[in-house]
Amino acid sequence: MAHQPFLVVGGTGKTGRQVVARLRARGAPVRVAPRAAERRFDWADERTWRPALEGVASV
Repeated sequence: MAHQPFLVVGGTGKTGRQVVARLRARGAPVRVAPRAAERRFDWADERTWRPALEGVASV
């Protein structure tokens, strides 16, 4: 597995939560990016993209 985290956009939602759980069960580092958090990701707000994507292996 990658040493850099996978970014799960919407990782607190119905499907994203399941994706996060399965990645973590495999020992993968995961960064959850909800729309409302300190390090958030919002498709409609380009200012949130770079901070959320810094240091991730994949989205």
